[in-house]
Amino acid sequence: MKTFLTRLLSGLSLMLAMAPGWADTTALPPLFEAEYTLYSKGFKVATIKRLFKQQANGQYLYESYSETKGVLALFRDDEVIERSHWRLTDSGYEPLEYVYQHTGSKKNRNVHINFDWADNEVRMRVDNDNWEMALEPGTLDKMLYQLAMMRDLGNGISDIRYRVADGGKIKSYNFEIFGREPVETPYGNFEALKVERFRDDRERETLLWCVEKLGYLPVKIVHIEPDGLKTTAVLESYNRLDSDDSAVRIKNGQ
Repeated sequence: MKTFLTRLLSGLSLMLAMAPGWADTTALPPLFEAEYTLYSKGFKVATIKRLFKQQANGQYLYESYSETKGVLALFRDDEVIERSHWRLTDSGYEPLEYVYQHTGSKKNRNVHINFDWADNEVRMRVDNDNWEMALEPGTLDKMLYQLAMMRDLGNGISDIRYRVADGGKIKSYNFEIFGREPVETPYGNFEALKVERFRDDRERETLLWCVEKLGYLPVKIVHIEPDGLKTTAVLESYNRLDSDDSAVRIKNGQ
């Protein structure tokens, strides 16, 4: 069973791909750092910090750090770290290593995935269990597909689908666009593209509001579990990074 914080953060985690061949699969969203506040039942329960930067070896890192805050922090001290190391190739985004670490709960969880493109193999370790599976072309990890979605929205793609290594399987993540609408966040007010993750069973609902001025970064995410638990993440701060990691603050697209 998922821990409470894992369920709360699943909305952010739920954000090549089977995109049309004419799309620019090598385009990059702007490098950035961003911070979100997560709310549930009207209370602040966690903060999420995201970082997308280029590394010295020319590869890229997309990282997320989450920790309990507010009322929830009075009862538990959870931390969740996710990292995606990846590279840009002529065919698009290629994940190299994915790491997930959840500490502070009754049962800590550690996931480590290596993507071996030479042998077309995915090697996974979840806590003390190890296994392997075939690596399909275009497969992404659970962090990297979020950047791919930002890229594809920027390319004007409306049929957004990805193959993602998730839970020992290659799963299909499908998204639909529902037009533009205004959205308010602590960081500012925007005209956003409303996107929903489509699931065949419709048991869970994930909605994202992505802003063109911020490279189609989601500024608001709403996730609803089958039992009705609703969590909302809203953007608190955003800094665009240059290639040397220096930050340029962007407020309401300025």
